[in-house]
Amino acid sequence: MIAHQRELDYRDLEIRRLRAFLNISRLMNAEMNHSKLIERINEEVRAYLEADRFTVFFHDSDTNELYSYIASGLKPGDLRIPSSQGVAGYVFKTGKMICIENAYDDPHFNPEIDRKTGYRTRSLLSLPITNSNTTRIGVVQALNKLTGDGIFTGEDVIFLRELVFQISGLLNMVLQKEKLARQHEALQEALSHLV
Repeated sequence: MIAHQRELDYRDLEIRRLRAFLNISRLMNAEMNHSKLIERINEEVRAYLEADRFTVFFHDSDTNELYSYIASGLKPGDLRIPSSQGVAGYVFKTGKMICIENAYDDPHFNPEIDRKTGYRTRSLLSLPITNSNTTRIGVVQALNKLTGDGIFTGEDVIFLRELVFQISGLLNMVLQKEKLARQHEALQEALSHLV
């Protein structure tokens, strides 16, 4: 009886995960605005993981910082951290996934961001984003699991790994577009000083 219940629970999780991927796939085929697409994917992922917040950090190679491109509860770019600090920096630098039950007990966690934002991080799940050349371009991070015991599960890790693999091309394209926009802005500013 218990084994049968576990099998049913596992099938329910599989169906839920497949529905989330189907929704994300539909979004990717329907939404042409990449910023809005990533916002909508962000919300889908946050809901699936039952996380309070979900953030996509991109690496700014000019400043060697990670910045929040999409962050639940924050405006784009509100968070900028050195790419070697905090959990996101560690994940970016090493390429390793981190799943933490209590953020304040982890030596990589930087409580300064909580102080700066007024947020209290408890549990955390973070994975690197790589492009097709296997170069790390950023990090995704889910904060504070809202259900169960408040800890991200192995199923959450599987889902997030699959998702990052699926959308890494889209994220890389958005990052390249961001870089081009910054370069264009810098050129425009330089030209205005010459005139």
